[in-house]
Amino acid sequence: MPVRVITDKIIGDAQAEADRIIRQAEAEIAEIKKEVQVEVEVIETQATKQAVLQAEEEKERLISTAEMGLKQEFLREKQTLLDETFQRARDRVLTMRPEQYKELMGGLLITAAESGDEEVVVAESDKDSITAELLEKVNQKLRAGGKQGKLKLSAENRNIPGGFVLRKGRKEINCSLETIFATARMELESEVAAILFAEERGKSTE
Repeated sequence: MPVRVITDKIIGDAQAEADRIIRQAEAEIAEIKKEVQVEVEVIETQATKQAVLQAEEEKERLISTAEMGLKQEFLREKQTLLDETFQRARDRVLTMRPEQYKELMGGLLITAAESGDEEVVVAESDKDSITAELLEKVNQKLRAGGKQGKLKLSAENRNIPGGFVLRKGRKEINCSLETIFATARMELESEVAAILFAEERGKSTE
């Protein structure tokens, strides 16, 4: 799906932010361990063996509590970062130059067309972008790919947030931007999460 290309362009920036979060978590854990170790060393020089054992247990408890809190914060940051990644992808589409947007819509038409002779019901906001001229280019590519290449513009415009609906008889394929991004998120969220927070990176905070 062409939206995936847009998302991929943003992953680089999101990856840098993920690295920052991981480095921060590692630094905070290291600092906590350092502070607790200092306390333990003081106790070791002043207290009995039993007190030292208790101090070691307290040390492990404090570190475990701190790490758990940081992991929870890390998960919250991860979800926020995923949300921002997809929002940036959406914003990038909405702020595309006209020619880029037409290219995106053309790619979506090619991807979504099943038989190639559907009627294209365009969003009211996109009637100047998805034109007969664009459909002719799309139809040429559809014919080259073995489909009918007979997409035609509907006289109707649809009140949807950008994009179009492909209609053939009673069947409709909703390709509004809202639907496209919802579908893309469901398909790509786990993959984007794996890229942003690879398993081995997550283990570095454990």
